[in-house]
Amino acid sequence: MTSQGPHDIGDIADQVSWDEAISTVAYTVNNTSWDHTHFSSTFSTEASTNSTLSFLDDLDNLEVSEDVLSVLAIRFHIGLPIVITLGVIANGFGFVVASRPKLRKFHFNRYIQVLAVLDLLSFIARIPFAIDYEYCLYSNYILAFYITYFGWMFVNIIRLSSLYVLMCLSYDRFIAIWFSDRIRSVMKKRVVRIRLIFIFILTIGSFFPMIMIGRILPTSDGRWFCYPGYRQNKKGTGVVIYRIYLVLLTGAIPALSLIVFNIGLLVGLAKRRVVSHASKRKNRQFFQTVAVLVLNVSCIVCYLPYSVMNSLYKPEHGKCFGSATQEALIMSFSSLHSLWSILNIFVFFRLNKDYNDEMKIMLSGIPCISRYIRVDIEESSNSINQSRSNDKTLQTTSSRMSSMRASVFK
Repeated sequence: MTSQGPHDIGDIADQVSWDEAISTVAYTVNNTSWDHTHFSSTFSTEASTNSTLSFLDDLDNLEVSEDVLSVLAIRFHIGLPIVITLGVIANGFGFVVASRPKLRKFHFNRYIQVLAVLDLLSFIARIPFAIDYEYCLYSNYILAFYITYFGWMFVNIIRLSSLYVLMCLSYDRFIAIWFSDRIRSVMKKRVVRIRLIFIFILTIGSFFPMIMIGRILPTSDGRWFCYPGYRQNKKGTGVVIYRIYLVLLTGAIPALSLIVFNIGLLVGLAKRRVVSHASKRKNRQFFQTVAVLVLNVSCIVCYLPYSVMNSLYKPEHGKCFGSATQEALIMSFSSLHSLWSILNIFVFFRLNKDYNDEMKIMLSGIPCISRYIRVDIEESSNSINQSRSNDKTLQTTSSRMSSMRASVFK
C-alpha cells in the first residue's frame, strides 16, 4: 500500500517503538489530505507487530467496480426492503397464531413460537442495512458501530439459533417415532427451556470473537469505515481453527443431524410406525411428522448453502466486499434463506391441522380474504360434523349388534 502522507508506515515500524508509531500514524492521518478512497485507523497497543503490519497493509483504496455496485444495489436497495416487509408480517402473524390458547397444549409449540420470534428478529435486525447502506462508509457513527460490532453478527446468531431450534423439533419427532416410551421425558417444559438456553449460549459464544475483532476506521471527510470481524481476512493457526469450527457449527453438524433425522422420519413413515388414521391423535402425529420432514428438507436446500458460503467468504484485498461473483452468490443464497424464513411457519401450519384451523380463523378477520376463508372453514366444519355423525352411527350400530348377540347367547 502506498500512503499519500509525508511518512511511510514501514519506516515508522523500523525506527520507533509501537506506541510512537501509533502516535505518528495518528498525526499523519490528522494532518494529511486524504480523498474519499483512503482511510485511517486506530490501533491497540497490545497488537503484535505482524498482525498490525498485516492490518495496515490491508488498508487499500475503496474503489468499487460497476458490477459489484450493481449487485449490492439490487441486494440492499431493492430486494432487502421487500424481504424485510414480508418477513416481519409473516413471522409476526405466525407468532400470533402460535400463541393461541388452543395450541399451547402441544409441547413443540414453544419451539414454533421461538422459531417465529427468531425469524422476526432477523428481519428487524436488517432494517438499518436497507435504510442507509453505503458500502462500508457511513456518516452516522452509531449506525457504523451497530453494523461493525452487531449488524450481520446479530443476524447470523439468530439464523443459527433458529436452525438448532429446528433440530430440536426434528429430534423430538424422531424420538416420538422410534422411542415412544421416552417421548414424555423430552416433552417436559424444563427440558425445552434448558435446550433453548443452551442454544443461545452456544451461538452467542461462537460468534463473540468475530464481534471483538471488528474495527471502525475514521476517514478524512468525517465518515466511518466499517470493518466487521467476519470480513477481515486474517491469517494464523488460531484463525484457521476458528473458521473450521464455524463451518462445522453452521454447516456440517446441522446438515448431518437433519439428514439423519430425515432418514429416520422417512423410514418410520415407510414402515407405517406413524400413519394417517381415523383416530384424531394418530392423525395429528402423522401430519406433525410430515410437517417437520418438509421443514428439514427445505432448510437443507435454502439455509445450509448460505451458511457455508458465508463462513468461507473472503473479501477482496483491503475491501469489505468480495468480487461481483461472490456478492451475487451471497445474494442468491441469502434470498433463498430469507424465503425459507418467510414461508417455514406457514408450511408447518398448512401441514398441521390444528395450526391450520387456527390460522384460518385468524385470516378470516382480514376483510379482503375473509370470504374465501369462511367458505373453507364452513366446508371443514361440515366435513367434521359429517365424520362425527358417521362415528355416532357406527357406535349405535355396534351397540345394537352387541345387544343382539347378548340376547342370542342368553
